[in-house]
Amino acid sequence: MEDALERRALLLHLGRVMQLIVRLDDMAPSAATIGELIARYPILGDEPLLAQLRPDMPVDAFRTRALHAFCRWPQGLLDDPLDRDALAASVRASLFSDHPRGWRAYVVGLRRDVAWFDAKATKRRSSRRVADVAPPLPDDGPPALDAPAGRGIATDIERGFGAAGHPIESVEGARRLDDGRADEQRVAQ
Repeated sequence: MEDALERRALLLHLGRVMQLIVRLDDMAPSAATIGELIARYPILGDEPLLAQLRPDMPVDAFRTRALHAFCRWPQGLLDDPLDRDALAASVRASLFSDHPRGWRAYVVGLRRDVAWFDAKATKRRSSRRVADVAPPLPDDGPPALDAPAGRGIATDIERGFGAAGHPIESVEGARRLDDGRADEQRVAQ
């Protein structure tokens, strides 16, 4: 069941990226770079992916690179077994090849929902082995947070938290607040 929830989280992430690309096309921004775009439209600063990119990346290049980064994700998310390395490598190579700090921030953001995202590459970097899908990143400090200061990180039942932040195994195992019994227990009666 956990694999299905992780695939769902990645599919939702893919959807958010596609919506962002469409939103930028609809806006037809006059900004040349991501930094200028966020400066002109401050609401876009709340988009974690935009905040994680190099500010000097051209907006048109972002659209093209994002499409290249995620074009194989739909098929990849349907494959069994899931090629976890390929999902991370495509995004890293297309959007973050020249921005290691942004890549780390991106990974930290996705790991809230998918704990294994880029875990193998991290393990390889820490053990100093070569022949990585993507080259190792230099350590230039902690990653930037993807949420503006003062905003908490949202948690919900799909991310593994039930009422009052108590961990649950899956949506099916969530307890109802009115009687305290799991759905499966009520059905069995």
